[in-house]
Order: sequence, then structure tokens, then C-alpha cells
Amino acid sequence: MDIEDLKESHVCLTEKALPEKDVSTFIERLKEREPYSMDLINHRVALEPDEALEMLHKEDEVLKRLKEERAKVLKEMEKLSKSRKGARTYGSQFPFPPMPVFFDKTK
Repeated sequence: MDIEDLKESHVCLTEKALPEKDVSTFIERLKEREPYSMDLINHRVALEPDEALEMLHKEDEVLKRLKEERAKVLKEMEKLSKSRKGARTYGSQFPFPPMPVFFDKTK
């Protein structure tokens, strides 16, 4: 595969990944382009300034999307963690929280 095909494949897979609504498909497309990215890096491909700017812009979009997905996952993990703690605290054996003590037992 020549250098132009590598660049074209990388850009094409990036453009296919970005508009994907489904997160798993988005990630799969990014994983598909990884070998092309590594080949571009390993061959130290020289890019024209406009090509470099376009690829940089697309990589910024990919990074932004990945950060958004990461934030969603972390929020969901926090929500699940809180609900799990609540489920453990109020189990069927002890459905109510312990009652506060209103009198002094030390005397």
C-alpha cells in the first residue's frame, strides 16, 4: 500500500467514524483505522499543510467525541455506584435506617 492510499484510508475511516450515533460502532471504526495511523507514523509521512490542518481538525473532533463519551460513562458509573450503595444500605433484612438514641444509657 502506498503512502497516498494510507492517508486516504485513514481520512476515510475517520470520516466514517465521526457521524456515527452508536458508540460501539464509533469505537470500532476508530479501531479499524489504528493500523493506518501507525503506518503513517512509522513511515514518517510528510503532509501538505492543508492536509495536516484537515487531519488535525478531524483528530480534534474525535478527541472531543471521546471525551464526551468518557464523561457519559463516568456519570453512569457514579449513578450505578450510588444506587448500589443505597441497595446495600436498605436491604430486605434491615429496611429502615437505625433509629437515633434519645436517651443516655451511661447512667
